[in-house]
Amino acid sequence: MPASDWPERIFGFAVGVDLTRRSVQARLKSAGHPWEISKGFDQSAPVGPICSAPDWQPTGGHAIELWVNGTIRQQARLGEMIWPPGELLERLSAELTLQAGDAVFTGTPAGVGPLRPGDRVRARVEGLPELEFSIGRVDSAASDEVKS
Repeated sequence: MPASDWPERIFGFAVGVDLTRRSVQARLKSAGHPWEISKGFDQSAPVGPICSAPDWQPTGGHAIELWVNGTIRQQARLGEMIWPPGELLERLSAELTLQAGDAVFTGTPAGVGPLRPGDRVRARVEGLPELEFSIGRVDSAASDEVKS
C-alpha cells in the first residue's frame, strides 16, 4: 500500500521504548542463530497511552527525547528519523501482513546505551503523553543489561 494511503489506517500514536538484550543478541548472531529472543523478552517494549490519530499527527519539528536517571541520553526531531510513518508502513507491508492492533516502533535517535536494574527511564515525543518506567531485575543467565 502506498505511503499516502497509510494515514487513514493509523489508529493512533504513543511513546514506546524498544529494548534489546545486546549480550544475547551478540551471542546468537555470532553463532549464526536467529536473535529475535533478544528483542522479545518480558517487558521488552513499554508503551505509553495512545493518542488517537485525529488528535495528534507527527511533524518533522516534534522533539523526541529519552532520559535515564534524569540525564538526557537521546534527543532529536522526528524529521531527523530515517523513515516517516507512512513510508515505514509502506515498506513493512510489502514484507509483512499488518493488521488492526499491530504496533510498529519507528526507530530511535542516536544515543542508544545500556540500562541496568533500577534505572529510571523517561521517554517523550512532543505532543504525546510521556512514558516513564524503571528497569526491573534482568535474568542474569540471559544478560546483565538491556539497551534502549
